Amino acid sequence: NISLFGILKNDINLKEIDLKQSIINIKQDKDSTYNYQFLLDAFASEDTTSSSYVIKVGEVSLQDIQASAKLLSGNYNLSLKSTFLQMKEMDLDKMLIDINKVEIDQLKLHAIVFESIENLPTDLPKDTLAQNVEFPLKDLGMEVLCESILITNSNIFYQNGNIVKGKYFDPNDINLQNLNLAINNLHVDENKAQLEVEKVSVNLNNEFDLQELKFILTFDEKIAGIKGLELLTARSKGKADVTIDYTSFAQLVN
Repeated sequence: NISLFGILKNDINLKEIDLKQSIINIKQDKDSTYNYQFLLDAFASEDTTSSSYVIKVGEVSLQDIQASAKLLSGNYNLSLKSTFLQMKEMDLDKMLIDINKVEIDQLKLHAIVFESIENLPTDLPKDTLAQNVEFPLKDLGMEVLCESILITNSNIFYQNGNIVKGKYFDPNDINLQNLNLAINNLHVDENKAQLEVEKVSVNLNNEFDLQELKFILTFDEKIAGIKGLELLTARSKGKADVTIDYTSFAQLVN
């Protein structure tokens, strides 16, 4: 039900998008171009005076999706049983995305990253990297809101560089099994991030069972805080409120 008159006025209202049983393969060549570049070139406009389109999306439903990406940075594979997204508002002129709810079931993500910070030169002055680190949301360029995010029965594997298995946790080698996650009231922009984690349960690297985790997170250029933290594992439980003040994000990294 796309209005022809709306298209003529650069206004596209997509009430519903359904994608089922799809296979998506993305490849990046050595010159950094992608295998879909010809599509971008075909639809590119040489008219720089025309106004941009206003695009509105209502509901998005994805079912039985298989995707792979062979990039210069690494290899990524994704399978998805179902995803449902219900939008409130998407205004690309104002760079605003307001989502009512996102529901994801049986996500399987396998990511192997080729390059690592460990491959950078080792003769840099101490803390050079940390001193140059800026607030990670500074260049986001948009505002994202979401009332509810629900992820169920999902698995995520992440490996950064060549990993040597050790006896301690390595953030470059993560295997999450049976991930169930519920997040409410997500709000992210260039200056801050805040969200309420209602529930998390997951098995980490086949060694650690997190039965329940919930907290409220706030994060900006000066303060990071976790409020109402409750954690439950097979052998321990805990509660806490934590606030960290810092003059810059680089200080926090240090």
